[in-house]
Amino acid sequence: MVTRFKALEERGDYRFLRHEPAAAGDREAFLATLLGLKTVDGGLTKGAQIIILDMNAVEDEVVELVSAVIARMVFRLLRQADPRNRFPVHLLLEEAHRYVASTPSRHAVDASRIFERISKEGRKYGLFLLVASQRPSELSKTVLSQCSNFVVHRIQNPDDLSQIRQMTPFISDNVLRRLPSLPKQHALVFGNSVNLPTTFKVRRADPLPASDDAKIVDLWFHEAGRLSSIRLAPVADE
Repeated sequence: MVTRFKALEERGDYRFLRHEPAAAGDREAFLATLLGLKTVDGGLTKGAQIIILDMNAVEDEVVELVSAVIARMVFRLLRQADPRNRFPVHLLLEEAHRYVASTPSRHAVDASRIFERISKEGRKYGLFLLVASQRPSELSKTVLSQCSNFVVHRIQNPDDLSQIRQMTPFISDNVLRRLPSLPKQHALVFGNSVNLPTTFKVRRADPLPASDDAKIVDLWFHEAGRLSSIRLAPVADE
């Protein structure tokens, strides 16, 4: 226990735990910024439609804890709003298997429960979830059971294919057999928004994200001094 406490005290990832407790006004200002709100003529109005919280460089146990705390704060705010259900909020959870897992981690046992509650009760308060993951079989079964629409890209893992079959028993075997061979930019959509499961091609993103596959054939052999232009990011202190 002492060793774990020292790890929390010394690691840079947990620096936010060592700050002084925020006042009520500070929490309100933080939530307003989080939801893209700004003060105009004494009232709150939307200043941004999309707010991105980039925690890609943070360890999984920190992402699990912080995402659960933020989701709980937003859920509590919308439950107490008057009038109710007049300010819809969509939480888009990228790489959701990191913090909305089917089995709780040893770092934050109850963290994913808030997402399960939001999936079951959030719609009546105007809070919705969009869950994105490469491993649907590792996601919380409760959250998946409450999803109304699904967009499925190429999947090859047998466990993930089995999970999709359980979610949509009305999909034919021919459609499921196509999933492992779907080309890039293609996906299968099904749910309440479409009458029949349909395969479609996604529009090309503009600008393109920095997510291209490595060109192994071109990069495997380098000429002398070819790597001198690569810059490595400094490693943060733990």
